Amino acid sequence: MALTFPTNAAKPEYIRRGAGNFYIGAYIAAGADTVTLRHMGPTSGGFELDPKATKHEIEVDQFLGPVAAFPTKEEFTAKVTILDTTLANVYKMLQAASNTLVGGDRTDNSGSMGLGEENTILYYQCVWVGTPAPQSSASTSIIQLYKCSITGVAPLKFEKGKETAVQITIRALTDPSVTTANKVGKWFEA
Repeated sequence: MALTFPTNAAKPEYIRRGAGNFYIGAYIAAGADTVTLRHMGPTSGGFELDPKATKHEIEVDQFLGPVAAFPTKEEFTAKVTILDTTLANVYKMLQAASNTLVGGDRTDNSGSMGLGEENTILYYQCVWVGTPAPQSSASTSIIQLYKCSITGVAPLKFEKGKETAVQITIRALTDPSVTTANKVGKWFEA
């Protein structure tokens, strides 16, 4: 099933310029597309994907350098700054499953949310939709990460006369239920 993107907020006060849009949805095993994407809002500064791989090098006495290397660890970390700092978005960013959210969506910010002592582990599917590189012939670039955990939320700064944005750090986890080589996610252009 293909990803179905929800309609973005249409009110003028919610439309801001951003490098792309960020969505989160329910984790679905086997790399399947989630059907419950939530638009978290436009992004500021784009989407930062940091892939790291640790390799074990094989050295033998006959040569001065390594003759082979094989991977021992792989890590994908993403950072995104979201401009729509609503109560419901912060609730999702904090992965608050036990604490109850009352109200607090984009059109209704009169609500409440408990803070602290979350004991439930939640995994999300994260999707960023943005503009592709200038040399690309595609109109949209999409990065889809299958199984994610939000590992960091930057301080929420509320200042008079300034926009409140929040940066989150996401760890894309390996999904063992995926049967193809791309067990973390995929990047495609359409």
